[in-house]
Amino acid sequence: MDIIAVVVVASLLALVPTIFYALLIWWLDRHEKEPLPLLLVAFLWGAVPAILIAVILEVVVGIPLEQLVTSESGRVLTSASIVAPIVEEGVKAVILVVLFAAFGREFDNVLDGVVYGAMVGLGFALVENVLYLTTAASEGGLGGMVTLWVLRSGLFGLNHSMFTAFTGAALGWARSLKGPASGIVPVLGLLAAMSFHAIHNYLSSLVGLNSNPDDTLSIIGSCLAVIASDWIGILLIVVVAVASGNRESHVIRDMLAEEVTLGRLTPDEYETLVSGRLRWTTRWTVLFSSGIRRWRQLGKFFDLNTELAFRKDRMYAGSRKHQDRSAQDVAKLRGDIDRLKMTILSGS
Repeated sequence: MDIIAVVVVASLLALVPTIFYALLIWWLDRHEKEPLPLLLVAFLWGAVPAILIAVILEVVVGIPLEQLVTSESGRVLTSASIVAPIVEEGVKAVILVVLFAAFGREFDNVLDGVVYGAMVGLGFALVENVLYLTTAASEGGLGGMVTLWVLRSGLFGLNHSMFTAFTGAALGWARSLKGPASGIVPVLGLLAAMSFHAIHNYLSSLVGLNSNPDDTLSIIGSCLAVIASDWIGILLIVVVAVASGNRESHVIRDMLAEEVTLGRLTPDEYETLVSGRLRWTTRWTVLFSSGIRRWRQLGKFFDLNTELAFRKDRMYAGSRKHQDRSAQDVAKLRGDIDRLKMTILSGS
């Protein structure tokens, strides 16, 4: 195949699992879907600026590294396990800090941070995989490309998402903290991202540097260690995401109970809002019975009430500054919900 065909095939191979993983991450955020434009910004930052900046910085750092580390294997291990994790996770974290600072109402809990961090990692992994797959095709043909695709997009397909999700989760957690902890936790999250990245790169590099192909036991041991470290990180992020999702469920249940008392919600609406399964089935039933317009209105109704629950929670638990701002949001959201209900009931 010529180079253009190779790049096209590599891009398609990298894109298919990326779409699957993006949908999986989007599904995790069951109660309050993040705005698609912000998710796209996170993804594109990882795919374009983060890759370019990381490559430039790694090349710049590599110049003095050649003088400081004399052996080739030493340079490979140092670059892979120290330089790359620090540079790449630092660059990926930039957009998370920007989103955290500029869109605090959208990026306000642990699960939000996991989602945004994972999307940045997906963008980074997509372009990196295209580059690696293209190189593999030139060196080992189509077979080499497919083998590497199975490893990078399958077995290790969520690695970059997992790394950066630690940074995002820590930023989301910091939103609920006060005092020095709110500044320390994000740093610890970034260090966790760098550490898991460093362990993966170090162990992977050991496999590549093994000069004795007959030392099967050593190679298998290193490969199993890579898999174990990566999937421990992924499981940790899944546990964090599930725990955060369960907390969101409790917040919605507790905060919207008052709206039933106030007459804003009916008991049936409340029961639907606190159940992810009922939300799903109700929306699809409406889609097929009443059409796309009513489906969108119902989705908006769910989103507004979910946002109301989270703003009320922040109003009661946040700092004085956040309480005042959240109180204004609560009043506005209640008005929006009332108007939307009137629109739905009138059939317009």
